[in-house]
Amino acid sequence: MLIGEIKLNQEPRIALYAETEIPISRAGLAALKDQLMHLLDMRFRPTDPEPLTDSKLAVAEVADLLCCRCLTVLQMVTQGKLHPVSDQHGELYFDPAEVANARLPLKSRSL
Repeated sequence: MLIGEIKLNQEPRIALYAETEIPISRAGLAALKDQLMHLLDMRFRPTDPEPLTDSKLAVAEVADLLCCRCLTVLQMVTQGKLHPVSDQHGELYFDPAEVANARLPLKSRSL
């Protein structure tokens, strides 16, 4: 899950993701973001609080939203542009907020 981003000097922003085997409560996630902001001397910008719904998108749904093919979505995962989680069956699911922020160059889009 995307927890925020950090900017050091004039370098590009770095997105910070957290992956845990134990679910973190909304209060725990907020506390983690506060601690990171304190430790990183205000260079850390936390993401907005997670929505109350536990919605997730499958590969085909992401492809529809981004107007591309499923193969392009999987390439975005390989390139580190998207960060899915998998369920016990190996199916990939994506955070809708991350997908909304994903950008595809025009030449990658296919109709």
